[in-house]
Amino acid sequence: MLSVDDDLDTDNKIKLYPNPANNSITFKGDISNYSVKMFDINGRQIKSINSNIQNEYDISTLSTGMYIIQLLENSTNKISIFKLIKN
Repeated sequence: MLSVDDDLDTDNKIKLYPNPANNSITFKGDISNYSVKMFDINGRQIKSINSNIQNEYDISTLSTGMYIIQLLENSTNKISIFKLIKN
């Protein structure tokens, strides 16, 4: 089974799973104070996620490949980066 070290910020209390993912991803932890953006491998922003609504997000319409998810903590401007593999 392919495994991805999805959390590039080891101090971060937020986790992303499953990874690799097929239809949805879930953030474990409180992301209500974060701005969430998703980028393709070329750095183009493809999605901005309203983190105040939920912790689970539908990714079924994304093409197979690798994506970067950026979490920006609104109060501290700390950025956390996650790699996501979409099957």
